[in-house]
Amino acid sequence: MQDINMIRNVAIIGHGHCGKSSLAEAMLYTAGKIKRQGKVDEGTSTMDFDEEEIRRKLSISSSFHNYTWKRHETFLIDTPGDDNFLNETYQAVQITDSVIFVIGAVLGVKGQTIKFANFIAENKLPCLLFINKMDRERANFQKTLDEIKALLPINLVVLQIPIGAEEGFRGLIDIVSQTAYLFDSVTGTKKLTSRKILLLRLLSTMKN
Repeated sequence: MQDINMIRNVAIIGHGHCGKSSLAEAMLYTAGKIKRQGKVDEGTSTMDFDEEEIRRKLSISSSFHNYTWKRHETFLIDTPGDDNFLNETYQAVQITDSVIFVIGAVLGVKGQTIKFANFIAENKLPCLLFINKMDRERANFQKTLDEIKALLPINLVVLQIPIGAEEGFRGLIDIVSQTAYLFDSVTGTKKLTSRKILLLRLLSTMKN
């Protein structure tokens, strides 16, 4: 019998086109649950499998998948962000234990974002906020943070900060572990020790 203390039910929510399905895809791939990381724009995403979703390149209904990580069984619910399908998201949030709240670094806080944040607060759900698309043109981490603090009922604690933005986005700094992670398209991710963190913090505030 599986220990229920080792089970996590997580809903991924956020405004339309913020990258929820792509994040779910990356999580499944990293955990080894899928062999190839699909793309929403190419119609190869694991989570958006319906023909209408593939045609529209957006989620219409909630989709489910699971993976095992460090002996914990995690069940993901990838929810729609479009206003026409918000009931799917509301229903998913009501049955989940926690939420990954995705906000795009280009679009920032939108109307749907505020609706979802209020719903999370009403249900008193643990929430991990994920600022996505830092590699896109006009991505702005600090501006997005400021909008979150000003507009959402969330007590924000920053755990990671990006290194660079747009074409200059190179990785992130984990504040808790004092470790930087730089992405190399050839060799993969490279860890750096805490001695280089201060310099990278300065670099992360500079637009390349």
